[in-house]
Amino acid sequence: MLNAKKLNLFISLFAAVMLLSGCQTLSEFFPGHDRHVFEEPSVPLQSDIDKHEFELSGDQTLIGEIAAVESREDDTLPDIARNYGLGYNDITAANAGVSAWTPRANSRVLLPLQFILPDAPHKGIVLNVANMRMFYYPRKQRNKVYTYPVGIGRDGWNTPMGMTSVAIKTPNPDWHVPPSIHREHAAKGHYLPSVVRSGPDNPLGLYAMRLAIGSYLIHGTNKPFGIGMQISHGCVQMYPEDIEVMFKKTAVGTPVRIVHDPYLTAWHEDMLYLEANEPLEKWSSSKRQLKKQVSKELSKIAKHHKATVDWAKVDSVIQRADGIPTPVKLQL
Repeated sequence: MLNAKKLNLFISLFAAVMLLSGCQTLSEFFPGHDRHVFEEPSVPLQSDIDKHEFELSGDQTLIGEIAAVESREDDTLPDIARNYGLGYNDITAANAGVSAWTPRANSRVLLPLQFILPDAPHKGIVLNVANMRMFYYPRKQRNKVYTYPVGIGRDGWNTPMGMTSVAIKTPNPDWHVPPSIHREHAAKGHYLPSVVRSGPDNPLGLYAMRLAIGSYLIHGTNKPFGIGMQISHGCVQMYPEDIEVMFKKTAVGTPVRIVHDPYLTAWHEDMLYLEANEPLEKWSSSKRQLKKQVSKELSKIAKHHKATVDWAKVDSVIQRADGIPTPVKLQL
């Protein structure tokens, strides 16, 4: 059995190998962590924490609350993340001092269940690839927002930006393997079938929603430990239980807006907040410009509310980039 040091080394190697993988192949590297699309997540540690559905009031842009739990024997951070509607990126960034796969029992695990909404119209689906999170604004429930973690396209196969819509909904989808993925796998000596039929081996899971842009999908997965990672060939992946809900709620024609907003701001209950996520690699060269943009936005909000920005705190939050909304108003 691997000790913690060896396991962490193995995980580091896994990250490199993942870049060579197909749609998602976590089970090839973590045999003990392969859960079929049909399996339920493990029993929640605590059931009274809001994780998906939030009420909105007026122009509110900050939702949720930060929570914490204690890990149990044999828990992993991805286990805990899935139970609380978080992705791998959420849980690991917020708990940098806790081993992702071998946390000690009774470790305090922070649950970053507070989010700043992207600066986009509250209509249909808004997907922020920077923090790998989807926000859904139902047409008939103007005062609600639903949010879910997602897996997105890896570098070189980036999920496309811009406006689109849900074009087709397909339950129990077959996966028609694109020629580009055939070629990529063949170059590594892996030969895929032309079609992977619906079932536990299908990487699309049980539900798929095709977007009106290229051949991109929002779909489930048979390897849920990839949620919160850049893992796909551009499609958007969701936990099996989350895509089932979204599939039922979402109508064909629902608008979908895909953005990259690593730095998010909010004014809430007389406080100025900043949420910082590390920009994706595709935008890494634009980090300085992104920081300038958010500084201007913070100054604008502070001026409107006759407040003062704590710029030292802003720098600290951006440097930390843990995805947690943090107060940045200077207390005079």
